[in-house]
Amino acid sequence: RVDGYPPGTFQRLLNAEQLTLAELRAKVKRRLTQDAFLRARLAEATPITDAELQARFDATLKDKKVPEQVRARQILIKTSEEAVHVLDELRTRKIAFEAAAQKYSAAPDAQDGGDLGWFARGDMPDAFDVCFNLEKNTISDPVGSSYGFHIFQVVDHRDERPETLDGARARLEEELVRERQSEQLARLLGELRTATPAKVNAEV
Repeated sequence: RVDGYPPGTFQRLLNAEQLTLAELRAKVKRRLTQDAFLRARLAEATPITDAELQARFDATLKDKKVPEQVRARQILIKTSEEAVHVLDELRTRKIAFEAAAQKYSAAPDAQDGGDLGWFARGDMPDAFDVCFNLEKNTISDPVGSSYGFHIFQVVDHRDERPETLDGARARLEEELVRERQSEQLARLLGELRTATPAKVNAEV
């Protein structure tokens, strides 16, 4: 807990919270014990079976479509003049797109070469919709938004297609695990309330 605090600051924080170091240790130990107990009990939930996954898929996704998607890279530039300069370097092949993103982009994905991953129309701000009109490996003109000026390169494209169990497996499993753990937690709370009955003092 002390790590990251300038010298003396942690003790002043304890004083402000009216805690001694021993009290803080006990508080942290109690929370860690509770967390470990809860994780252990939730881990007792029965694993999700393939039959359950298939049943959830049939009930919720069987007739759904996966929308058209693109995988794209971006370079985010603050000014239109700089965007024009970077675009010229890209189109004259003076620099590769990934290297340009790392060198010029102000976006959080710059260190990944501007990789935005896969997205569907509407997943991103409106400026990103231009990617759905670009051929694979082509580079867009600068596109203005409230963030600055974007230059996009489409890496790959997927047409609309039927949803499949394999494609949805990870998110269905996550959904079912959350539901099962919620049920496990509700049972646990019921057991604890039965084992430790509480009485309300109405006057207080």
